[in-house]
Amino acid sequence: MQETIVATLLFWSAFVFSAGPFWIATMEAAPGTTFKKLYADYFLYLIFGWLPVAVTCAILSDVIANTDKSIFVGMHLLGGFYIFFLAFKVLKAKISTGKPFDFNWKNMCLVTYLNPKVYILLPVGFLTAKISESLPVNIAFFYFSGIPLFLFGVFFWGMIGRAGAKISFKYISYFNAFLLASFGAYLIYNGTLLINA
Repeated sequence: MQETIVATLLFWSAFVFSAGPFWIATMEAAPGTTFKKLYADYFLYLIFGWLPVAVTCAILSDVIANTDKSIFVGMHLLGGFYIFFLAFKVLKAKISTGKPFDFNWKNMCLVTYLNPKVYILLPVGFLTAKISESLPVNIAFFYFSGIPLFLFGVFFWGMIGRAGAKISFKYISYFNAFLLASFGAYLIYNGTLLINA
């Protein structure tokens, strides 16, 4: 169980760090958004946006993984290579403020519903987070284990956006890309272990 908990926290850490450019740009483009408002909207988003998507992905990935081992392996490999792609994108990313952004939980829900990263990575994360034979217990663990890291990530990246990300973003992007590449390698390694099992 301890290995599962560590793997799940590693998954959420990579997921949160990969959202860095979005949150930095959001806080730069919405300088009037206070952290109080940000967290008030974010809690609504966690209920009405993140929870339905996480539960749907968890149920679908559980059904798919129980049908064929090769699909389970493929999900790990696809997730790993997609994270490598994200690491490359982070290295190339540049922060630009553009138009003012009205942050609210409805906009965040829309961003989540339309984000392919969510539907590629969440199934892999859920399969990593299986701590019992009970689907509801696994879903609850998967959902709630990520929330503290999300809340920290919003504050961490938001503070960088407030402070002026252009100065430090280059170095942060290296760190971010390293974390993502490490997690991508971890998923691919797990996938190859499953092939040989």
